[in-house]
Amino acid sequence: MVKTFFNIQSGKVSILLSLLFFMGLASFWADSTFEIDNFERAKKALRRIYRAHPIEFYCGCPIQPEGNNRYTIAIEDCGLQARKNPKRLIRLEWEHIVPASRFGQSLDCWSNCPIPGKKGRACCRKVDSHFQKMEGDMHNLVPSSGELNADRGNYSFGEVPGEPRAYGICDFEVDFRLNIVEVRPEIRGDIARAYLYMEEKYGIGLTTAEKEEFKAWHEKDPPDAWEREKAKIVERLQGNKHPLIE
Repeated sequence: MVKTFFNIQSGKVSILLSLLFFMGLASFWADSTFEIDNFERAKKALRRIYRAHPIEFYCGCPIQPEGNNRYTIAIEDCGLQARKNPKRLIRLEWEHIVPASRFGQSLDCWSNCPIPGKKGRACCRKVDSHFQKMEGDMHNLVPSSGELNADRGNYSFGEVPGEPRAYGICDFEVDFRLNIVEVRPEIRGDIARAYLYMEEKYGIGLTTAEKEEFKAWHEKDPPDAWEREKAKIVERLQGNKHPLIE
């Protein structure tokens, strides 16, 4: 079997995709009935896509398969430590770079749910096909440690005063008072391109200041080899191109 190789130390991607990986993606392409039009289907596709690049987004930690479509974060290999929740820290979750509240709160289903007892994301996921499409857009989804995903919540990305390290040596800082998250410079371009993409595709309503900041991040941190490769795969599976990634 052909193996997958990833040079974590240098940060360079050198990929020989496994035969099973090719077969897995081919099954998606061949099955015209498998439309990726919601979050659950997107996660299923992403689990196969990231077999070629088993790396957590925020801290660069290796991702390890645990069987039954479960994965964990190998925190001992990257110096990631729990702030509060060790069990969720090692759990792999799929993070919306642009949070669901940002693209969902303007929809009627978010505040006026026709289903008794439901509201917000839980409602829109059930009744609004446009929300389902946005929630499952793989250009906006990345693998994350569960605790980092939870602590980020729907906070904006920006600069956090000082260099507080609540997650070991991982350069991920949260200001729970100002509702801001600061991430390492190497992924700021990825984040910027997700926001700019969601603005162009769905009109999420970025402010002028946000557009200027994200354009600057995009220029300072251009797409790397994996981001370009992922964008091509997502375009093939999802049917639309990311305009900022060539």
